[in-house]
This record gives sequence, structure tokens and C-alpha cells, in this order.
Amino acid sequence: MNTKYALHARFGTPIVALGDICEEFFHINAETANGKANSQSLPIPVFRMEEHKRSPFMVHLNDLATHIDACREQVLTEWQEKAVLAALSNPQAEPFRSPFIDVNNVKGEQQ
Repeated sequence: MNTKYALHARFGTPIVALGDICEEFFHINAETANGKANSQSLPIPVFRMEEHKRSPFMVHLNDLATHIDACREQVLTEWQEKAVLAALSNPQAEPFRSPFIDVNNVKGEQQ
């Protein structure tokens, strides 16, 4: 299941209030999240459905899913590089096997 569909299934709607997701996904409370939203310093775009300041900030789950997937890709790439370097630095060690690394493509070229 991909991230976008999992989030849509979990929340049941494509748009959620920032206050409903800020602690779980950004590890900040709603007040801090609103402050970051006002200064546009969150890692995802947020918006208000209405033009007045009392309207809550909203998040489109597609944007959140894209952010989650991008964070995972970055960490996975770093992990792969470290694993390959560790394997190359100790050739006598048991061969490293991972479903995420193509051992025939050590240079990390896209397939």
C-alpha cells in the first residue's frame, strides 16, 4: 500500500486540519504548528479554507504523503551508501544482502 492511500484510508478525507496531524507527523504542538504555518516554515504547504484568521490551517494529505516519501527516500539512500561502504571496507565479512540494494549496481545508478 502506498503512503497516499494509507493516509487517505486512515483519515477518511483528503484534507485534514493541521492541528490533527502536527504532533504525530511533525512532533510539535498545535500552537507551534500554527506559528510555523503563519510564517510558511513547515515542510509542507498549508492553507485556510476561508480568508479570516480564525479559520484553521488545513493540509492536503497528498502533500503530507509526498513529504513522508521524500524523507524515506533520503534516509534510504544514506543507509544504502553506508551499507555499501561498510561492505567494501571489510571484504572478509559475510556478504551484505538487502532487498533495497542491488549488489550488481554498487554505483547507485537508476534502473
